[in-house]
Amino acid sequence: MEFEDRSRIGAFRFDPTDEILVGNYLVNKVLAQPLPHDAILEYDVFQADPSNLPGGEKHLDWLKFFFYNVGAAVFEDYDNRVAGNGQWKILQKHEDVELPETVQWICKKSTFIFWESKRTRSVKTNWTMEEFRVAPKSNPSQVADMAVYRIWKNSGRLQA
Repeated sequence: MEFEDRSRIGAFRFDPTDEILVGNYLVNKVLAQPLPHDAILEYDVFQADPSNLPGGEKHLDWLKFFFYNVGAAVFEDYDNRVAGNGQWKILQKHEDVELPETVQWICKKSTFIFWESKRTRSVKTNWTMEEFRVAPKSNPSQVADMAVYRIWKNSGRLQA
């Protein structure tokens, strides 16, 4: 979905809660069920710097980017994932996301910060990424290959 001109009347701002993102989008995607609408692109977020993701830098003052991964990614180091000219480093790993009792899935959320490679060192950026993965409650170790990502650029000072 492209967001060409946010000044248009009826501009669409997609900013679901964790529960809606997982329960209405990720679970339905994993089960190949119909989705509420096509607000989330399929894209390998580890192929580019966050500023080069589809959607560009046009609307970063209010927009968060959402992507499904395009396949089962295998990482040498889960906590540090190479992407573009840098890497996503883990900030918080496998936080539980509360889903309604009726949902037969559990969800784990991990949060990452993007570090850009600058010559011989890495520099922390304002980019944050949240990764959501699900598994059936009946077999929590059977985590789905599909994940959904929320990526945004924080305004102001770098995080500590």
